[in-house]
Amino acid sequence: MNKIFIEVFEGMSREEQLNMAKEIGYEGYFSNPDCASDTEELAEYRKQGDALGLTFETIHGTIPGCSDIWFEGQAGDDYIEVLLREIDNCVTFNVPILIIHVQTDMRKGTRFELGAKRYEPVIAKAKEKGIKIAIENADDEAYLYKMLEYFDEPHVGFCYDSGHESSVTQGAHYLPRVGNRLFCTHLHDNDGTKDQHKLPFDGIIDFEQMAKDFKAIGWKGNLTFELRYDDAYAQKYSKREFLEECYKRAIKLRDMINA
Repeated sequence: MNKIFIEVFEGMSREEQLNMAKEIGYEGYFSNPDCASDTEELAEYRKQGDALGLTFETIHGTIPGCSDIWFEGQAGDDYIEVLLREIDNCVTFNVPILIIHVQTDMRKGTRFELGAKRYEPVIAKAKEKGIKIAIENADDEAYLYKMLEYFDEPHVGFCYDSGHESSVTQGAHYLPRVGNRLFCTHLHDNDGTKDQHKLPFDGIIDFEQMAKDFKAIGWKGNLTFELRYDDAYAQKYSKREFLEECYKRAIKLRDMINA
């Protein structure tokens, strides 16, 4: 049975959301990219999660700078050093997966071979340390597929982000193509125009088709929701009600997958 995990990266603190999540029935969480290099905050994530009996599923790697690896220059080299440190953080805090974004910001002149070569020490260190690398779909469908092909190793896989698929690469339909490499999920909804991190079933994403895709690949892993508690939701739900509503909808999706 798929476990249900949560991260609300805007609108409520780590401490309050994890306490409420445990009471509601969630079984785990992940840390947002803003603290991937912040050892003090990661220590607090681990301490609170352990105290509540929640599973610390993944560390979401730093996002700023990830597009620089496809271009010549020091910025791309510096970003790789960030990821190498974040693998160490996964080891230190006993978190099995580091999520990385493969995105280009749609700039011209990217060089896939340059970026892939830069990633080689990251992939090698992760293997040495027993950490999995989950490559998340962002703004470049082709580079995602090429990275998964280039690093065809058991400890390198896929993080499926439903909101990115809908808002940036509509029609990509990732799960049938690379669902066999799936390590983790970031589930949320939007209206198709931008990445809004809405509650599931509040936007245009076809969760019925998603459930069929999950079922087809035999996904028994976690259903992890990555949400934003913005002003519009605050006018409709208290923080606890927001988490409760997400949990109800997560159960609905899980039931659809397992029907």
